[in-house]
Amino acid sequence: MRSQTESYVLELSGPYIRFWFGGALVEQFPGVPLKVVAPYEYTDLFNADGTPAVQYVQSADVMILTHPRFPQQKLSHFSLTNWTLVPMPFKDGP
Repeated sequence: MRSQTESYVLELSGPYIRFWFGGALVEQFPGVPLKVVAPYEYTDLFNADGTPAVQYVQSADVMILTHPRFPQQKLSHFSLTNWTLVPMPFKDGP
């Protein structure tokens, strides 16, 4: 994810998303990685042909994650240790 001034690497690794910044895993507390709960298990992350099942679009500090079998999710970045992931239902159709 990239905001106006910062770049992050997102690690989707099962039911969590973890965050990397400056080559280091972001920690919530010393020794405790920051992670947000995601609806995807590890087996949901890839299609049968090995391609990623989770797709995304991004605008600054907001990323929309889509998956063919799950509701779309809105990932928002507020600060180094403040991220949210919430379902984002369609309003009045797609």
